[in-house]
Amino acid sequence: GSMWFAHSRGGVSKFSNNIFENMNKKLHIKSGTYVSDIAFSEDGTIWIASNKGLGKYKNDSLIFFDEYDGLIKPFEAADVNIGNNGEIIYNTYGSGMSIYDGKKFTNYLIMIYSLSLLPFSLFFWFSGIASNLYAVIAIILGLSFLYVVYKSFTDSKKYKTAFLYSILYMLLIHLSLILNISI
Repeated sequence: GSMWFAHSRGGVSKFSNNIFENMNKKLHIKSGTYVSDIAFSEDGTIWIASNKGLGKYKNDSLIFFDEYDGLIKPFEAADVNIGNNGEIIYNTYGSGMSIYDGKKFTNYLIMIYSLSLLPFSLFFWFSGIASNLYAVIAIILGLSFLYVVYKSFTDSKKYKTAFLYSILYMLLIHLSLILNISI
């Protein structure tokens, strides 16, 4: 048997018979492609999660799927898995997840995560720790955050804007909670 490794800046390596072999040339991985994960489907296809998107290596050919193919926006930090029904699951740490059924991508955006922030923020009000003023601030910040996330994904695909606004949102929520509790 052999073990395969993804190296963020070094591509892909294979360990077999006590020897490490760099697989970049064999897999046609170009310089500047940062591989963060690999997976193997039952038909022998090698799937590569990278900053260039989702790579598919089959029959000595490597192609990358990206936003133009329907994939969620690629990030350097991503992983790839094979689902129970053979679907390919590409996850990013920033924009969301894509599921590829062999024909098309179905995307699940960071919006899912975003939806949980407002109820979580209101927990302190529900539990009686924070005041009604905090709840109003949390609702205003939460709704403005959801609006920015929605606009970022639907209008311009500026995922970085949504991510930065999520940090600002959390800072403002924490600050308002600290001020509310200390008063």
